Amino acid sequence: MTYRWITFDCYGTLIDWHTGIREALARVTPSLRPEQIESLARDYERVEHALEAETWQPYRTILQTALITLFRNHGLVSPQPADILVQALPTWKPFQEVSAVLTALKDAGHSLAILSNVDRDLIQGSLAQLPVEFDLVVTAEDVGSYKPAPAHWERFLLMTAAEPKEVLHVAAGLHYDIPTAQRLGFRACWINRRGENSNGIQPDAMAPNLTGVFDELLR
Repeated sequence: MTYRWITFDCYGTLIDWHTGIREALARVTPSLRPEQIESLARDYERVEHALEAETWQPYRTILQTALITLFRNHGLVSPQPADILVQALPTWKPFQEVSAVLTALKDAGHSLAILSNVDRDLIQGSLAQLPVEFDLVVTAEDVGSYKPAPAHWERFLLMTAAEPKEVLHVAAGLHYDIPTAQRLGFRACWINRRGENSNGIQPDAMAPNLTGVFDELLR
C-alpha cells in the first residue's frame, strides 16, 4: 500500500528515551545498583504518564515534577539538579537503524512527520540528530495535551489536509499511540523494542525495530 505520509512518535521510537532516563537516574543516584536504577526507571514512567493525564502543563515541568515525585516516593534525597532530565533530553541519541531508515523513506518520496509528547524547544536537539528534515512536527506544547488524547493527530490532519487512510503511524508507545491512531482511521505500526506483551491491543503491524518493517508495509 502506498502512504502519502508516515508519522512517527519520537522518544522510544526514533530517540532512545529509555537509555536516556536510566543514564540520567544513574548520574543523580550513584550509590544505587543497576537493578535499583532499572526499578526506578520503570516507576518513573508510571509517574510521568500519570502527570500527563492531569491538566496540561509544559513537558519540562512534567520532567521535573515526575523526578521529584519519584524520589519522594522512594524515600530518596531530592535530585540535584532537579532539571537534569530537561538538560539531558536534547542529547539523547537515535537508535542505531533510525538514520538509514529515515533517509531511505525520504529518498523514496514519503512525507514525514513527528507527533510527540514534548515541548517544542526540547525537541530541537533531537531533530538536530536526525538525518532528514521532517515536513511537520506536532508537539504537546502545540496542542495543549498529551497522547493518548487525539489532539496531535487532529492537528496533523488539519495542517496537512491528509486523509487518515493515506497515513501510517509508527510508534513504540503501545498504549499512548496505537489505539488512538487506529480509532481515527490511521494504520498503526507498533515498534516493540522491549519485547512487551500487547495486552489485547492489536496494531496493524509490529516489528522489534525500524529495520525492514517498511519493505513490507510500503509495497
